[in-house]
Amino acid sequence: MGMTTDSCVTYAALHGIGLGYEVYVVVDASGTGSLMALSVAISRMATEGAKIMTWWGVGCELLVDTRNPEGEEFGNIVYEALPWYGALN
Repeated sequence: MGMTTDSCVTYAALHGIGLGYEVYVVVDASGTGSLMALSVAISRMATEGAKIMTWWGVGCELLVDTRNPEGEEFGNIVYEALPWYGALN
């Protein structure tokens, strides 16, 4: 069991937006049964004002600059999770 994008995440995001919170949704931290359900859920949340992000985007935004002391550690996480990323350099 886990968090499903089209129910658990969507309803929590919409509720937070309704309460006046700025909501960020990390869409690749959850899943769902089909690409159509995922697409509809993302569209619905974005239309209501949620900021749609990925774990990579959150990490980069929090890090701000890879020259920060945490930059090397974040780079190690990225290379472990995304082995193909090294080919982009």
